[in-house]
Amino acid sequence: MRVPDVKGMRYLADLLAAPGRELRAFDLLRAHASTGRPAGAGVHDRLHDDDGSPSEPVLDARARSAYRARLAELRAEHDEARDWQDTKRSARIELEIEALSHELGAALGKGGRPRRVPSDAERARISVTRAIRGAIARIATTDPGIGAHLGRSVVTGAYCRYTTRDPSHDEPAAH
Repeated sequence: MRVPDVKGMRYLADLLAAPGRELRAFDLLRAHASTGRPAGAGVHDRLHDDDGSPSEPVLDARARSAYRARLAELRAEHDEARDWQDTKRSARIELEIEALSHELGAALGKGGRPRRVPSDAERARISVTRAIRGAIARIATTDPGIGAHLGRSVVTGAYCRYTTRDPSHDEPAAH
């Protein structure tokens, strides 16, 4: 069958070329980022590790503090504008409060804890998984049997693997 030359197909080609071997999603992504062509056998041996740095908060403590201080200033100005019945100023301040509150809220998660920017490895995991699943779906439209096999045999995540043994045919374990 003919399939389009897309990243997901390239990732699948690397997995199929190394059955049973786990390949890091980060390495798959990096191998195809520069050339756009399949890297071939040994792709996992040539690449360096990602920097491994921990994810950073969307806003650091200093920025969060500055946002909160500005919000406090705006609320005081808003109260003053209302007291003086300055509706135009009050409306302008409300818009700024809303915008700052939205930005601060986007940077904070549950319980007010800072949200974190995903690491390079996490972004690679998401991107590679999405591309591989999309490629398998494309294959399934042309050949449902191969698509079903790949759907069962390809494992995605931080590490990706193609297993030649079909897990749906495994015997149940005896206890």
